[in-house]
Amino acid sequence: MEVMESLWLYHHPVYGLTSGRRAIDWLGRWLRIASLRHAMRQLGMEQPILWLCRPTTVDMVGHFNEALVCYHVVDEYAAYSFLEPNKRQQMIVAEQRLLNLADIVLVVSPTLLETKSRYHPNVHLVRNGVDFNAFVRATRSEVPPPPDIAALSQPRIGYVGVINDKLDFKLLRYVAEALPTCSLVLVGPIDRHSDADSLREAGLDNVKFLGRKDVNEVPYYINACDVCLLPYKQNEWTRNVDALKLYEYLACGKPIVSVDIPTAREHGAVIRIADSWETFVAAVKAALSENSMVAIEQRRAIARENTWDKRVALISNLIAQTLNDRQSEQPAMVRGKQIDA
Repeated sequence: MEVMESLWLYHHPVYGLTSGRRAIDWLGRWLRIASLRHAMRQLGMEQPILWLCRPTTVDMVGHFNEALVCYHVVDEYAAYSFLEPNKRQQMIVAEQRLLNLADIVLVVSPTLLETKSRYHPNVHLVRNGVDFNAFVRATRSEVPPPPDIAALSQPRIGYVGVINDKLDFKLLRYVAEALPTCSLVLVGPIDRHSDADSLREAGLDNVKFLGRKDVNEVPYYINACDVCLLPYKQNEWTRNVDALKLYEYLACGKPIVSVDIPTAREHGAVIRIADSWETFVAAVKAALSENSMVAIEQRRAIARENTWDKRVALISNLIAQTLNDRQSEQPAMVRGKQIDA
C-alpha cells in the first residue's frame, strides 16, 4: 500500500505462518521472504537497505541483495519481563546472530550503547524524538481537549502510551488512592502481557482507561493532562529505555514525574524524580503548581533539540558513511563473513 510518494507499507501475508514447529516455521519464513521479494520486484527495488528492529527477524538477512543491514535497537529485548526462560534464551541467540550480520547498529539509550558496543564495532546512539510542531499545535488555547478526557475532573494525572508490563500498576494504585481528588488517566492500548486488570478492577472511581487513540490525537490527550507520568517498574527493561513519551510530554510543556531511571535522570533539571511511592505522590502534588511560562519553555527547549528531523539527519549521515565504508573495504566483507575481493 502506498502511504505517500516513495513510501509503501507492506504486510506479510497471512499464510506466512509461525507455530513453534520447525517445519511449519521454515515454510512460513520461506513464504514471507518470497512474498516480500515479489513486492520489491513490482516496485523495482534493488539492493535495499534492510532495517530490522527485532532480533526475531534475523532470518530475513541475506535474501534481498541488500546493500546494507541496519539493526535498530529500541529495547533490551531479552529483558522483557513476560518472556519465558526458553524464549529469553532464543532472543539472546537471535540478537547475537543479528549483531554479527548487521553493518550498522543504532541504539536509543546510553546503556544499550554500552552493552551492544561489546559485540559490534559500528554502534551509534540515536535517541528517540518528537514531532515538535505537532505537539505544540495541540497546546494552543483555541484547541479543545478530546471529549472523553475533557469530561474527567481536574487535576488530571496522565500516562499516554502503550500500557504494558513495564508499568508499575501497584504504584499507580497507590497514587490514585493517595490523590482521590485527581483523575488518574491512562491513554493507550493495553498489552495482553500487562497486569492492567489489577488496576482496572480495583474499584477506584478516579482511575480511567481511555483506550487506544489515533497517533494524531495523542498530542491533545497529553495537553489535557496537568501532570504527566513515567510510572515504570525499575528493572533491566526500563533501565535501557529512552521513553518516547518523555519528549512528547516535554514538547507540550507538561510537568513530569518519574521513577528513578536513567532516561529521566538525564533530564533531571526539568523532571521530578521519585525514589519511593511516597515521594512519587509528593512530587505529583508539587508538579501540579509548576506551570509558569518559564518552566514550560524550559521543557519545550529540550524537546526542540530532540526532533525527528534532527534524528533523521543524524541517521542519514551514519548510513551514508557506513555505505561508503563498505564500498571501500578490501577485501570485501559480506554479512560478517570475508569473501574474496
